[in-house]
Amino acid sequence: MPVTAVVRNFAGVVCLLLLLFTPCRDAFAATDATGDKAKRTFQGDWGQIHLNIRYRFEYVEQDDLETASGDPVRIRLGYQPPMVSDLQAYVEVLGNTPIFFDEYNDPSNEKTECAAIGDPNEAALNQAWLSYSKIPGTIVKGGRQTVIWDNQRFICPAAWRQMGQTFDAVTMENSSFRNFSVKAAYLWNAVTTENQNVHMQSPLLNVKYTFSDAGSIITYGYWLNYSDPGDSGPSPYAYSSQTYGLRFNGSPVVTDSLYLLYTLEY
Repeated sequence: MPVTAVVRNFAGVVCLLLLLFTPCRDAFAATDATGDKAKRTFQGDWGQIHLNIRYRFEYVEQDDLETASGDPVRIRLGYQPPMVSDLQAYVEVLGNTPIFFDEYNDPSNEKTECAAIGDPNEAALNQAWLSYSKIPGTIVKGGRQTVIWDNQRFICPAAWRQMGQTFDAVTMENSSFRNFSVKAAYLWNAVTTENQNVHMQSPLLNVKYTFSDAGSIITYGYWLNYSDPGDSGPSPYAYSSQTYGLRFNGSPVVTDSLYLLYTLEY
């Protein structure tokens, strides 16, 4: 049996064992809206260990290509030590591999005769950051991290895919002023859902004011400036953009069982 097949089968057995022998009340204590994650946190005086497992099956039919089927399972493992002098660190690794079905084209296998499924058989350093929170109401974080702003339209981890997306960045969040919050960031690299590094020089600014009853108004500027990789592919300059926006949203209570939800964005 090829080595890659052995590795994939072993990963599948490990994942199944973890799911079978982890008590349900702990393993599924935290799930996302789609209910497709098994997540567990081990915690003690030594810090926290985060374990996250997600299995999926995807089937794609496309004209002029072989039908694709894949069942990649993703394992994320992270460690967060105790906070020391207002400094907090976190490191997380990620691995993704198909178990029983791997007839699909992804950036790592060159099966171009098949339709594409964008979940490569890869391992990566998903997060590695250090934060500082000594300044009241302020957190400054530097390193590889997840950045999720507003409705994830422009800045997000693209979490639907198995590998997700993280950024090498410095971010700052401040909420020390009443009803005001400010977020600023500088991104210099994106690790994409295909586990590819895309270099950039991208400052971001997001200012939010919250009305006590009506909702929140947000103004933002996102200057996404991608670097040219040379001859390795199409220039990402085509994806560079300058976006300025104004967003208003809220969910006031009408009655005990009725909420009014609204969003207006330009």
